[in-house]
Amino acid sequence: MAKGDGKCVGYACCGMVAFALFLASLITWLQYAENFEIDEVSCFVNEVKMPHSLPNETYNDMWAECDCGKKCWAKTPVVNIYVDIQGEDDNIRTIYSNKEKDRGYTIYDHKCPDGENIVKTINRFDEIKKYKVYLNTTKTCYMNKKGNVFLYFHEQDVLVPAILSALLGLTLLSILGIYCLKTDPKPSGDVYNA
Repeated sequence: MAKGDGKCVGYACCGMVAFALFLASLITWLQYAENFEIDEVSCFVNEVKMPHSLPNETYNDMWAECDCGKKCWAKTPVVNIYVDIQGEDDNIRTIYSNKEKDRGYTIYDHKCPDGENIVKTINRFDEIKKYKVYLNTTKTCYMNKKGNVFLYFHEQDVLVPAILSALLGLTLLSILGIYCLKTDPKPSGDVYNA
């Protein structure tokens, strides 16, 4: 083994860890920065679209497919809530939350592990009827700079990016420590003769 091999392995390991921590902390800081791009607005709910009955051969309006997780797809009821915001011209379809991906509906269950069970489907159909009470009410919504409107806002936590950044700093200090570490101690004045 060459003299500098231990340092090279240390640099490589710490470098890979530092790169992964850098990317992870960058992504989480960018997510945290979204907190400052969302404003509270007053919304007037002027339309709530939801299914009126269970799906059948002739009616499946406002029903979408959801993943049962067992190599099957089932139907799930969906809801679209449209709002007017003062100063905006159009009806805007809301997104349920800033932490959820927009799948084309305000309320949508992408996964439904018991979707093939008709009782569960009926129960979910009954549950979504509660959103009808939003109609013709004024509600606090949240709007981002892109014009997306959310019914609910969940603030991103600063703890995760702070911890990742601290770990990145420790990794960089480790790299500095490996650099400063002497692998060849210089012999002292005592020489042993055999």
